[in-house]
Amino acid sequence: MVIVARGRIIIHFPIPSQNYEYKAKLQQWIKGNITICSRSVFVFDEIDKMPPHVIDGIKPFLDFHEDVDSIDCRKAIFIFISNTGGKKINEEVYKYLSEGKKREDITYGDLESLVSRGAFNEEGGLKKSNIMEYQLVDYYIPFLPLERKHVRMCIEKELRDRNEHLPESKIIEILNSLIYWPDETNGTLCVSGCKTFNKHIDMHVIDEL
Repeated sequence: MVIVARGRIIIHFPIPSQNYEYKAKLQQWIKGNITICSRSVFVFDEIDKMPPHVIDGIKPFLDFHEDVDSIDCRKAIFIFISNTGGKKINEEVYKYLSEGKKREDITYGDLESLVSRGAFNEEGGLKKSNIMEYQLVDYYIPFLPLERKHVRMCIEKELRDRNEHLPESKIIEILNSLIYWPDETNGTLCVSGCKTFNKHIDMHVIDEL
């Protein structure tokens, strides 16, 4: 059995002045889940919005200990999802594309340091935290920004899944309504990726009825 425990930072840790209480609750939450299942997976979404140093509460579970209060944490997995380093990643990807290279040619090594430095230095839950200072994060996985062609693929797949059709002109209209970077209308990278096109599809499908 694997338990996946997910926490949204802005919901569970909204008040910076209560850091001490948050740390204690975080530790109890982790202990409780690992007691039930040693292979628990903990997902911390929007870690960049966590109050400073709250995340240090999980350091004992990530450190090189066989057990914490008689609980073996070595099989548990901790995943931190963050916007940290996003701007630097966008700039690096844009530079590659501007040089005529393909997004697919970018390697993990090209971006890993951008994410790790951003996690340590940028404002947010990981900034100068103990888990960063003691190098307790094993892997930094960058999420690359999507180009216009990738968003088009998302739109086409969504239409297929819905068994619906839009003319080419409407698909272009949807693509043109999105915001791009570094230029809002003529940029290469879509700011929202594939997050917001669904509402545009809904409107155009209704218009076609």
